[in-house]
Amino acid sequence: MLGAGFSIAAQFDSWPRLLRELAKRATALAPGFVAREEPIPPADFLAYAQEISDSLGPDEFNRALHQRLYLSRESDVRDRLIPFHRQLVGLPFQGILTTNYDIVAEVAYKDAHGGASIPKSVTIWHPPDTSQVAPSIRALSERRPHSALEHVIHLHGVVTQPSSIVLTERSYLDAYGFPSNISDNTDLVPPDIATALALEPHLRRTLTIAELRARANWSQRAPRPLYMLTAGLMATRRLIFVGFSMDDPYLARVLRDVSSATWTFGTSAHYALLPIYAQNASAQLDRAKQLKSEYGVETIFYRADGQPEAHDELYRLVDRISREVQSKTSPPSSPAPSPDSSAPPATGASQSTSDWVAKTNKFALTRRVRHED
Repeated sequence: MLGAGFSIAAQFDSWPRLLRELAKRATALAPGFVAREEPIPPADFLAYAQEISDSLGPDEFNRALHQRLYLSRESDVRDRLIPFHRQLVGLPFQGILTTNYDIVAEVAYKDAHGGASIPKSVTIWHPPDTSQVAPSIRALSERRPHSALEHVIHLHGVVTQPSSIVLTERSYLDAYGFPSNISDNTDLVPPDIATALALEPHLRRTLTIAELRARANWSQRAPRPLYMLTAGLMATRRLIFVGFSMDDPYLARVLRDVSSATWTFGTSAHYALLPIYAQNASAQLDRAKQLKSEYGVETIFYRADGQPEAHDELYRLVDRISREVQSKTSPPSSPAPSPDSSAPPATGASQSTSDWVAKTNKFALTRRVRHED
């Protein structure tokens, strides 16, 4: 499961930068819109995106998004890739999921395996071609050579399919069918809505009473395809999150629902590769305990204190895993070079990374990736 960090490494916008650029467009074109000068906290990303979209209108908002994220030539995307991209998607995972809107994963996959064309970008929410959805999902359970993957599933849409984009507050609510969190503060909405749908304060600010009522009692409506697919994958597949902060309230909600239904609290059902910084390491370790106890996600830390090479240790980790996998899958007559497992971690590697590599060897995680996931 590839998050924003994967695309940021290919010089695409982070959430804050994307919102700033979209806000500039709204300031220029939408009378009355005033861009925020202060940094936007992650909790307000969706609400601010909704504010910008409402000011620009859906068509102009999609054009602005397209301008920021779309590269017309495959070679333009390829020029932005670094070895990390190709090595990561070159690992023998059973499938590739992403919440990103670009095609970095597709181009990197083609390069890693020498394919004639990039995999198809498959979307779940309002896909223009529904015929590709079922095959892409079934393929996640089929035994086939990793180099034969034909799809990359974009859970939140892809920029070339505007109707599939899940980016604003309303689109998240519509796509998943529930608010991002449940709050006890229901005094600001009428009783008929409050009893059916406990809304967060930021949702009350951006949705009218009519819209709230239309979305009320979501639990008694048919589950949305995006929720069903995401929950199904989390319940039946082992996911490895790369490039995520693990702060997305909607993915967290689905993880919590699945953990509750499958009793995976406190287990290592999934893995997340996350940076750890010296200045707030204690809080991050506490967060890792919460991820495991509540969501079944085991955190694998890599040190990220340096700038601008903050994620170099992640790149070294992926490189080391890639080499180990290659050494185990190469023909005996021409084995790929393999690092000495007894050698110390690469210069600058933290103890957490060496622990992860040790765990990789001890529990044969690379074998699990190849044969199970």
